Amino acid sequence: MKYAEFNIENQILEFHNTMIGFEKIVINNKTVSKKYSFSGATHQLPYKDCYLESKYVQFGNRKIELSLIKEGNTIDKKTVATDLKQRFFWIMMGVLSGIGTYRFLNYILQFAN
Repeated sequence: MKYAEFNIENQILEFHNTMIGFEKIVINNKTVSKKYSFSGATHQLPYKDCYLESKYVQFGNRKIELSLIKEGNTIDKKTVATDLKQRFFWIMMGVLSGIGTYRFLNYILQFAN
């Protein structure tokens, strides 16, 4: 899913993200970087000293902060809200892992007594 778009050197840079945290940077319909990220990542771009940083704010309003940095200076910054489906997915993962952990610990305690 495309979250944001930047213009750099007369080209369109797109930031894509999946529900499970795979990030992709596309420039003019060509993928230039792919990374998995739980809390954010740095994507090197095919321009001199240029990269895109993503940072997830996971508590509170759940947003993604994107910074386009060239030669150490932030040239563009965007903040986008995460998709509702993505929020629901991570909430369900938390609930299911909590239930799984509870059942596993109860199972182990049966043998400890």
